[in-house]
Amino acid sequence: MYSAVFSLFTGIVMAQPVYLSEVIVVNSGIFEFNTPTDYVTVGSYDLNSTTYVDFDTIYNQSAQDILIEGDACYVLSEDSIIKYDLSNKMRLYAAGFDSLAGYGSGYSAKSFITTEHYLMVGAWYGASDHNVQVYNKSDLSFVQGITGIATGVSGLGVIGNNLYVGQNLTSGTWTDSAGYLAVVDLTHLTHVRDIEMNNNESEAGPFVIYDDKLYTFNPLSGTLGTYNPATDVFTHTNYTGGIMVISGAGNSLVHQNGTVYFRESAGIASRNLTTETDALAQPAIFHPAAFDRDSLSGNYYLTQTDYNTYGRMLIYDASNALIDSVELGISPENIAFRYVFTFGVDETSATVLNLFPNPSKNGFNLSGIQGASRLTIADLNGRVVHQQTIQAPSGQAWVDTKNLEKGGYIVKLHGPEGIRIGRWLKH
Repeated sequence: MYSAVFSLFTGIVMAQPVYLSEVIVVNSGIFEFNTPTDYVTVGSYDLNSTTYVDFDTIYNQSAQDILIEGDACYVLSEDSIIKYDLSNKMRLYAAGFDSLAGYGSGYSAKSFITTEHYLMVGAWYGASDHNVQVYNKSDLSFVQGITGIATGVSGLGVIGNNLYVGQNLTSGTWTDSAGYLAVVDLTHLTHVRDIEMNNNESEAGPFVIYDDKLYTFNPLSGTLGTYNPATDVFTHTNYTGGIMVISGAGNSLVHQNGTVYFRESAGIASRNLTTETDALAQPAIFHPAAFDRDSLSGNYYLTQTDYNTYGRMLIYDASNALIDSVELGISPENIAFRYVFTFGVDETSATVLNLFPNPSKNGFNLSGIQGASRLTIADLNGRVVHQQTIQAPSGQAWVDTKNLEKGGYIVKLHGPEGIRIGRWLKH
């Protein structure tokens, strides 16, 4: 996803250094309770050729989540976790969400998040106290379950060295009640405490992390919550727009630089987390199975289906004009964007640079440094905004970014090991 390099000349602005290359779609197939007549498929819509092609089949009846990191694409489908290489559309690894963990059957994955080394997977349901399971994100080998995560997971997010897990006192159904947050220490992979939301029986809905705070979107109670770890205080307000429509599958929340886009009864709504104001961002879109917004063009990509005979993707521009309609598989409930970066003649020699934490506020860690290296940071217009030489005898270094504006950046590290490129978001 981020296999590219950029110019080292400060002040040079390069044409289109980043662009949306393809949309990866996971189709759940026909909604049926008996012997299945079809299965989950994974496909790609190529924006250059404007064609859609399936490239894999997962022999399950539903899919819950998708995540793209570099050239790696992770898909959750019931009790299965699949990792793909998007550069060649090959399946790399597969793991059983319950069987590898050794906890028996009956669990269904719901959502996941990556840290520097791990894939943290949350369960939708399952009678257990370890509803977050940890896998090595490189080869999907099982690491351990997190004891003390007692109910199905409504959200996952990382602030500092803590993983926050959305929990509800009623779970395993389509509705939830009185919510709280479970906190996991990522160093020791242990559950350390629970945080009561004090929200008058409001549930813990899916959430996003921004400016080192956690923002929950709670459709059952029609509330919006904010948790500040610095003060350990939870606050809640009522959502003043239409009815929030946030389902268990598909893209529930799309977070882009302090603005969150989500489904509600009148279309796609947005909430500015800084000003705490709401708007109807895209009224032309009603109840999509999944949706996403291209942060570069402002275009909206949404999927529609009747869960039985058809699936399609509609593409709208920011002014509500329909650009294209693409036929997909049945029940396209999960989509994700793959962006490509283009920077010059040596881009073929670049490999992925992992940055952690990402997103973050004041900086990020680099690892695997083998000697004196040159670091360059550019904004998404290709303008170089920071350069420094890194000496890291330990192989690790912290890069301070307090002086950079909020937004997306492309990070290049040029050292004895070659050129590595990563994408980083400052919030």
